[in-house]
Amino acid sequence: MSWSALKAKVPKLSTCVMVLFVLATTLPWLAYGWVTVTDRDEQLAGAGERLQLLASAYAEQIAETAHQAGAGNSSQIPAARTQPNWLRNMPDLSGAAFTTRPTRTNGTQVTANSADLNPAQLYRHDGKIIAEVEIPALSVAASVSEPQSAALAQWSRRAWTAFTVLMLRTIVTIGIGIFLFCQIRWREAAQDELIRTREAAESATRAKSEFLAHMSHELRTPLNAILGFSEAIKLAMFGPLDSRYSEYGGHILASGKHLLQLVNDVLDVSKLEAGRFELQESELDIETVVRSATRLLIRQAEKAGVSIYVNVAPGIPFILGDARRLQQAILNLISNAVKFTRRSGEVRVSVFENDCGLAIKVADTGIGIPADQIATAMQPFRQVKRIGGETASGTGLGLPIARDLVALHGGTLTLASRVNAGTTATIQLPAGRLLRDVA
Repeated sequence: MSWSALKAKVPKLSTCVMVLFVLATTLPWLAYGWVTVTDRDEQLAGAGERLQLLASAYAEQIAETAHQAGAGNSSQIPAARTQPNWLRNMPDLSGAAFTTRPTRTNGTQVTANSADLNPAQLYRHDGKIIAEVEIPALSVAASVSEPQSAALAQWSRRAWTAFTVLMLRTIVTIGIGIFLFCQIRWREAAQDELIRTREAAESATRAKSEFLAHMSHELRTPLNAILGFSEAIKLAMFGPLDSRYSEYGGHILASGKHLLQLVNDVLDVSKLEAGRFELQESELDIETVVRSATRLLIRQAEKAGVSIYVNVAPGIPFILGDARRLQQAILNLISNAVKFTRRSGEVRVSVFENDCGLAIKVADTGIGIPADQIATAMQPFRQVKRIGGETASGTGLGLPIARDLVALHGGTLTLASRVNAGTTATIQLPAGRLLRDVA
């Protein structure tokens, strides 16, 4: 498994840190909510139990007081003005209210026996907790009530204190988390950039190694031809000079020109990559440049059985540019179009104005470029494979050089292609290059 694939499967440190800080921020709040709700329920339950005890004690006191006074019903019950000693010692009695109410049951006998009291009932009404004990013998219900807010006063203080502390802790945690996350992300970005730079360097090294391996053949072929033909002429291998020597001289000239073109391409790429390529700009007629580039390739096209057509829209103004470099870019495009077009195919060169400026389009009916290799075709030292898996002859520098030369003019070079349907290369020069006031 490659390093990139392994790295893609392992979560980033920043992601892990973010998850940990989210948990560190969220879990305390979840715990706070759970503990607070539980504590509130326990506080209410404790208050209810306390009120039930108070109500039972209060009912016993009423029953005892009524027994001592000999009262027979609720209207004859004297007020219970005293409390047992243990009742006085009960905590949190400041909010409790002791009341009695008559019931529908008619009492027949007054007794102080606590066994005659009904169990204390607990309920809530109008924001109060009420504990009530019925005294059947007196047809009276004794109740003790307390506001729920008073019962939860201590709980509210604890909850608010815990909330304040947790909020401060959360703010500090979030601040530390953001700081660490930003620092780690910055380090990860720097590391990713280093990895991309290394991979790009390795890719460039591989591409240049492939280029040199391919160039070794491209350079040897014309050199071997030059050496072989020149040796044949030097040794007069076919006797006195005749037409065959003239033919060999033509081969030597063609091979020398090809070798010169290869060397020029390599030097041009080196200058373009180093940023030391300068344009010699002047006013020029783009139609003259295009037709001049086409004439240089007419013989190559005729040999390949490919027809070249040129269509220049009328009224195209002069432009400001380097005629030699624009011609070189157009020449590279037409040469590629001829090279990858089958016999009886066509290459059409058109020049016209559009909304963006001036467009020069080179369209062929050739074998096309697979969609996944268009980007490869625009990279220096890389070549697009044919459908059969073979690569074309040449250095693979034509398109990158054309693209960079057009870019020096402020323009763009784009490719559109479909397999077996041809390729269209479009040079788009900016409107600022047009000189409409030049006759």
